[in-house]
Amino acid sequence: MPLIGLEQINKLSINASKTYHLVFHTLSKHMEVPDHNNVIKLADCIIKRADTMKFLGLMIDEKLEWQQHTSLVASKIARSLYILNSVKSLVPSRTLKTLYYSLVYTHLNYGIIHWSNTYKYNLNKIISHQTKAVKAVSKSKKSVTPSTFSNFHILQFYDISQLELVKFVYKFSHNELPKPLQQIFEVNQAYHSHDTRQALHPHIESSKKKIVSNSFIHKAPELWSKVPAVIKDCPSISSFSKRMKKYLYSSY
Repeated sequence: MPLIGLEQINKLSINASKTYHLVFHTLSKHMEVPDHNNVIKLADCIIKRADTMKFLGLMIDEKLEWQQHTSLVASKIARSLYILNSVKSLVPSRTLKTLYYSLVYTHLNYGIIHWSNTYKYNLNKIISHQTKAVKAVSKSKKSVTPSTFSNFHILQFYDISQLELVKFVYKFSHNELPKPLQQIFEVNQAYHSHDTRQALHPHIESSKKKIVSNSFIHKAPELWSKVPAVIKDCPSISSFSKRMKKYLYSSY
């Protein structure tokens, strides 16, 4: 269906001059649109192609490498880090922790299930900035260790990602996601007829493609399979989240 038709059906107003499209691919070389029949138009206006665009606060690139987004997150946390260090001598650690969750955690947590599985070199600055932020909260001159995070009940970066991923699967398992997202995973029952506890759990897809193995659709079921059954059986998302945090802290 042409874009103009979708626009009318959904009662949308699209400014063609400010609208772009992405062509997702895994090639190292920039892909060219093959011919004029594949050019995207809105009425008589051509929708320009972009390498990266901002959508709902996420910088999405055509290779889904998340380099631009992680750079943006790192720069935002760096500014917040300056504020923490400026006031740490004036307020108690309790207040600094509140500032951490307001100024740092919000940037770490937003959309993390999508971009946290990017290449490690894209995350180095973010992890370093988070460590420095926790050091400011603790007011310690010593190096930050996992126990420092645990003492202040602050999750390390990869554990924030893990928590959000398994919370997503918890909601899926309890049919609490929006209807379109309830179709995002295949369940184990679709692959075998054995009546087990895991029958309705999301199936772990195997793929040799890095872009697939790094995606949350692959990572979330994998992490969910490692969550203890007693935590999976929590009656609500809030109790699940609390128990899961305690479980993650126990490894620090």
